Amino acid sequence: MLARSCSIATAAAALLLTMLQVAPADEWPLLDGVAQTLARRGLTFEKSAVETAAAASLARAADPGARLMSDAEMAEFQRRREGFRIATGLKLKQNEDGAVIIAELPANGIKGPSAGDLLLSIDGLELQDLDIFRAYATLDGGTNSVTLVSSNAQSGASATSQVERVERPVESLKGIERMPGDILYARLRGLFSADAQRACDALEQALAQDGLLGAVLDLRGAGGDCREAAARMAGLFLGESGNLCSYVELAGGERVALSAPVGLAGRLPLVVLQDEDSSGAAELLAAACRAASSGAVLLGRESAGDPLLRGFEKLGRDANLYLLERRLEIGDRTYDGRAGVQPDIRVAGSARSAWSGAGGGDFYYERKPAEGEELNRRLDQRLGDDAALRRAVEILLGLKALGISRQDGG
Repeated sequence: MLARSCSIATAAAALLLTMLQVAPADEWPLLDGVAQTLARRGLTFEKSAVETAAAASLARAADPGARLMSDAEMAEFQRRREGFRIATGLKLKQNEDGAVIIAELPANGIKGPSAGDLLLSIDGLELQDLDIFRAYATLDGGTNSVTLVSSNAQSGASATSQVERVERPVESLKGIERMPGDILYARLRGLFSADAQRACDALEQALAQDGLLGAVLDLRGAGGDCREAAARMAGLFLGESGNLCSYVELAGGERVALSAPVGLAGRLPLVVLQDEDSSGAAELLAAACRAASSGAVLLGRESAGDPLLRGFEKLGRDANLYLLERRLEIGDRTYDGRAGVQPDIRVAGSARSAWSGAGGGDFYYERKPAEGEELNRRLDQRLGDDAALRRAVEILLGLKALGISRQDGG
């Protein structure tokens, strides 16, 4: 029996090594050991499963971020990076009492709820204890439709409606607000080619306001495909111009330079928030801020490690390899995708966490202007349990105490 098991194991190892076409079995003792263990325990395997696992492992050994995708998975990945999601199109807001309200209906309208209605439940999940971030996650994830229960703003009567989820474009800029304490807060979903220019214009206008203490740029969970917009936005915040970074092809050595535009306003002290889900054009923006000589602090967690460095290679029918094809050079730093962008200050709290309701939605808390002693209370209420955003605000308030504010840009 043992001899037969060894024979099966040797055959399994030989099969795997033949697929890899690299070396005889005696040079791969670990693979041979696994094959023998499988055979002794009577565990069988499919050739296709071995091939897929071996191919994926081989790619990841050279590039930890490599992935094998089917045609459908590749198409979905590309659409998400371009800024398209399966969603209802509803926009929500949350008031000071924590109630989630339907702020805006999709452009094509839906039957049932109206703007201003109180949202009571999504697919049977009651919202009284949910912040707006979790409300969005429930609203826009799942099957092709969602069941909503809402309460009419005028009559108070409740109604049940079925809302379809369809592919919709996602706006690059999720929201801008001037928080108590004159801190500008901007949150991105990403930098998507379709509307990244609009996001940059809106931020440029917001940064021109008088009396700003500093800015927080929230890139947690953000992605995108527009490299040019990342360069322009970095210039807006950092007040820098000229060559920002270069992409260098791994095969062939072709270099593509990205430049920030000239004629920018003076820069503000800036805190950038990122997490493990920051990738694509948003991660490129974070990398640019991280490499800046002054004026920016990067706070949060290590990012995904893919600031638009990878591309797809067709391997065969329904098989596509997502693999490193370029490296990113910014100043004296090089990002090759094997690790993400490192923050200056590590703070827990990510796009996967339950942020305060103010931090999670398209619309922020409804509130009156804060003045005098009311400022601290309002600011504390605004920040909620968002540890990363709270730390960012503390840094900017500390700079104010030191007399460090807007600087003249280059």
